[in-house]
Amino acid sequence: MATIEEDIAELEAYLTILKQARNDVILAGGIKRFEKGNGIVTYWTRDDFNTEIRQTESKIIILKRGIY
Repeated sequence: MATIEEDIAELEAYLTILKQARNDVILAGGIKRFEKGNGIVTYWTRDDFNTEIRQTESKIIILKRGIY
């Protein structure tokens, strides 16, 4: 079982990845869903990333409060 410090470090790394991915999607003009033939590709939108970032930041805050 991971310690709280390990969970926080993991969430902070995930948050960094999310923020970079959000920037990449915005620069690429990301779309939500693209269908061609039998293939379907789904991307996260900026709002999807922002929601996930807020939730991850909240989890980090809650875990940090548990330490102190």
